[in-house]
Amino acid sequence: MSKPVMETNLADLKLLQRGKVRDMYDLGNDKLLMVATDRLSAFDVVMPDPIPDKGKVLTQISLFWFEVMRPIVSNHLITGDVDQYPDECRPYANILKGRSMLVKKTEPLAIECVVRGYISGSGWKSYQQSGTVCGIKLPDGLRESDRLPEPIFTPSTKAELGAHDENIDFDRAAEIVGRPLAEKVREISLAIYNKGAELAAEKGIIIADTKFEFGLDGDDIILIDEVLTPDSSRFWPRETYAPGGAQKSYDKQYVRDYLLSINYDKTPPGPNIPADVIDATREKYLEALRQLVLPDLQGARTAYSRAAELVSARLETTPDDVKLLIDLASYRVQLDDGAAARELLPRILALGVTDSSPIFDLAVLYEELGEREEAIEWLGRALDAGYPLHMIESYDVFEELRKDPQYADLAAKFKEPATEGGR
Repeated sequence: MSKPVMETNLADLKLLQRGKVRDMYDLGNDKLLMVATDRLSAFDVVMPDPIPDKGKVLTQISLFWFEVMRPIVSNHLITGDVDQYPDECRPYANILKGRSMLVKKTEPLAIECVVRGYISGSGWKSYQQSGTVCGIKLPDGLRESDRLPEPIFTPSTKAELGAHDENIDFDRAAEIVGRPLAEKVREISLAIYNKGAELAAEKGIIIADTKFEFGLDGDDIILIDEVLTPDSSRFWPRETYAPGGAQKSYDKQYVRDYLLSINYDKTPPGPNIPADVIDATREKYLEALRQLVLPDLQGARTAYSRAAELVSARLETTPDDVKLLIDLASYRVQLDDGAAARELLPRILALGVTDSSPIFDLAVLYEELGEREEAIEWLGRALDAGYPLHMIESYDVFEELRKDPQYADLAAKFKEPATEGGR
């Protein structure tokens, strides 16, 4: 167990702010250093006792998801490798290693983008009162922790440190950031959640709900902060899932339960946390990391290898599942095995690809393989099948492709009409 980090004091760097968990340093040149400490907040109050290694867990999980979600949306990550940080960071390498990221400075959106796949927490409370969550009518008769018919986008305001976020409906979110922007982050948020929930389920974890933050890098929407961690999400073990009540979780629930047991009034300052509660909480965070990213912490490459193994196993029982075949080919590309990915293409094409989502995934695969003409051809088919142009234009994997004159001609045919409203 490493020595816990309650806060950082990097004297030669400009401290921009301290959040509930992260210390942010402004390095100039539109770069920020984001350091995840071991601080823990419960009921929006930072507790006086840290959870050892928590910041490292959050950072490693976020690095994994940033890479996995890159085909869907660009992100603010420059690098998580301390050796590639600016020279002024080098004296603090021992503190920063494993718990920090060098990121692009952006203009953060003034809403938090919450996606719920299951009914729990404040969503469950709202449903009990009105049958709705953030203005969305849900079916009658749901039990606590039930899976929803489909994931829903339930935004919230972004409160100052120590204050509570407020759940809002989509129209209010559109008033805050502008309707076109709200519609785009809703679509991107749902796409990220769906992909993350599917991959986590293969590893025995249910992602019940989560929140994302986005920023503007010029005119581009990019994913910022953290992604699908135990702090930003509810992680439940799939093997013990039983709707009809609260679930076991991979997060700070031990701390919350302890605070409730002593009738903590949810106001600062927080009480000291017993050692056994700290140890149990640390183990839950590490368990989430072990299941998602694997214990050797080699990041996305190792996780892609495991994901490829899992998909291959599933294909043994459903050999004609086109989506799984495309996923397997994509994982092989990420593992630098383009030849193995190409071997799957005849099989994929022989089965036929007709729905807009797998058509688009196939276009991504061709671009990853460096097959530009085929990528553009399949993007055209995706657009014909109804895939939104603005989603294509938010995908980092197509950054170079979008400069191709053939793509410009294609996009012009499907250009979406401007929507009234703005930021």
